[in-house]
Amino acid sequence: MKNKFFLTTTLAIVLFGSHSIFGQTVTQVTGRVVDDLGKPLANARVSLDYGPCRGCTDHTVESLVTSESGTFHYGLRKLELHRRPRLVIEESPPVGYFTVIYDPITNLSYLSHFYGLELQGMSNSKIDLGDVLPVISYGRIDLDLLALKANKIQDRIIVTVSDSSGKILTSRRRVPQEFWDGTGLHLALPKDRWLLEITSEIKEAPVLNLLVDLACGEKEKAKITVVEKRIARSNSK
Repeated sequence: MKNKFFLTTTLAIVLFGSHSIFGQTVTQVTGRVVDDLGKPLANARVSLDYGPCRGCTDHTVESLVTSESGTFHYGLRKLELHRRPRLVIEESPPVGYFTVIYDPITNLSYLSHFYGLELQGMSNSKIDLGDVLPVISYGRIDLDLLALKANKIQDRIIVTVSDSSGKILTSRRRVPQEFWDGTGLHLALPKDRWLLEITSEIKEAPVLNLLVDLACGEKEKAKITVVEKRIARSNSK
């Protein structure tokens, strides 16, 4: 597809021409978010992450959502470009599924394929990125706990997520009731390979360890492997 970028590289463009807002030169960054088939993605989250800086009191991420036609627009001051922001696009999570990893734009940035596009080497101009694919796209996980013989996990479900190397990303996060229908658990995770630990706050609830592979196509089901199942007697309150 013409002008389609995977946002995993560094963009170095020198263009000329500029305009100012309140005396500050501004670079206009525009684009359109699409899926693998070129269909526009509405309500995708487009974020600029400047990263931690010396003297900053907190770490903020500026975000906006794409229009119905998938387009977005950012105006960046020259001073902001010197901080080498990265542009990260996250598709809208699927409705009815609990997104387990909190703030994936920040928490997954250590993985190169989730890092995004570093905006450096730009002069003060209008930059049109054309059609771009989301860095973070979601896969759906539907777990039938009865089929996994984990039916004792019935209430107050707790999920811990680690990457494939074992680094913990989300520790003991409670799943809201609306994503649990009594036998089925409905989760959403960025497409990659993850280790899931699922248990309950109830005494003597089993602990279910799963390897989930979401690096498959949109029409394929997530590949789920039971790594271990045990009884945790220390989960009671």
